Amino acid sequence: YAYIYQKQAEALTEAWQNFKAKPDKKLLKEFQEYKIRNDFWLDKDSLYEALSIEHGNDYWPLWDSETDKNLFNPKSIDEISKKYEDDIEKYKFIQFILYKQNEKTREYALEHGIKMIADRQVAFSDRDTWAYQSLFLDGWMLGCPPDYFSKDGQAWGFPVMNPETMYNADGSLG
Repeated sequence: YAYIYQKQAEALTEAWQNFKAKPDKKLLKEFQEYKIRNDFWLDKDSLYEALSIEHGNDYWPLWDSETDKNLFNPKSIDEISKKYEDDIEKYKFIQFILYKQNEKTREYALEHGIKMIADRQVAFSDRDTWAYQSLFLDGWMLGCPPDYFSKDGQAWGFPVMNPETMYNADGSLG
């Protein structure tokens, strides 16, 4: 796994460097459109990527800086964004490439009558819990109680959404 992870990272870095050195106009246009369409999550995720580089790990509760743990100070965001501008754009580019590959795989499967089954995300990523901290209950984590398979239960460590922030006063989704 470590070997594949490293080689994939090297290939994606090379693709990013080649794209920057000689951008294809059609691909550049698609990339710009992708960034605009997905800015509601992509900007926060790429900022998290920059902070992960800054702190040497991608688990925000371990970061030393309280400012970075709760980073929605425009001055700090500007500083990190400038310092890691290339890393942020590279992260966005990689997400774009993965999106394109997923679309091609999905199209191929549909054309050839292939049914695909995949795991679904059952909890929130660390990036999500960092970006939307106000939506979660502080100190609460999901798990399951003791049962036939586990006499002590299981601590999954997934954050729990705060029901007070999930719904508006009229009962509509918050």
